[in-house]
Amino acid sequence: MPLSGGPASDPPTRFSEIGPGTGNLTLRLLEASRRVVAVEVDRRMVDALSRRAEERGFRDRLEVIHDDFLKTKMPSFDLCISNIPYMISSPLIMKLLFESVRPFQSATLLLQKEFAHRLLANPGNPGFNRLAVNVKLAADVEFVMNVSKRDFMPCPKVDSAVVTITPKLETPNVDLEEWWAFTRTCFNTKNKTVGAIFKQKRLLELLRRSEGRDSGGYVESEDDVEMGLFKDRIKGS
Repeated sequence: MPLSGGPASDPPTRFSEIGPGTGNLTLRLLEASRRVVAVEVDRRMVDALSRRAEERGFRDRLEVIHDDFLKTKMPSFDLCISNIPYMISSPLIMKLLFESVRPFQSATLLLQKEFAHRLLANPGNPGFNRLAVNVKLAADVEFVMNVSKRDFMPCPKVDSAVVTITPKLETPNVDLEEWWAFTRTCFNTKNKTVGAIFKQKRLLELLRRSEGRDSGGYVESEDDVEMGLFKDRIKGS
């Protein structure tokens, strides 16, 4: 879908943009869509963006939500294209994936380069991490391009990268709170296998207590504890 030229004759898509600022990207999105929902926390930016959209004849296509994206209710959209605030990259992506009111097609985001590489890490990679595991539970991540810090004015201190996050059509049926706890446990201990981590006495005792609360008694087998809590939740992940 081109993001150039005049207003599209039959714009098919609803875009979401997080942190639009004064609207340089927003105006291009408005040319290619029937509606853009932008979430901006700074009132000055909200006013500037609304004014620019009205001057270009796009005011009826633009909805600006003046709020913190991490605290506001997720708007409905098809595609998210954003140069997001780098300091909230991780919680922002998790909210996109796990709190959307309905499925969306993809999110194309400009991220800090180092963070993007963490997001793209795969099993077997020395940089494989909890963030990558949690995101891959629900989505595929594709590298698009690097963006030099020299391409910005004023020049920031870090380079950037663009990635596209595409939600999976099917995801494992897991209790997310237990999944977060599971991955936190796995990645909080360096240089140990998952098997070694779950044989630690302290952790096994916590698992026994957890299982005991659920079943009304204590589970005697260590294997039963591990399998009962986690087997179904890591299958297919």
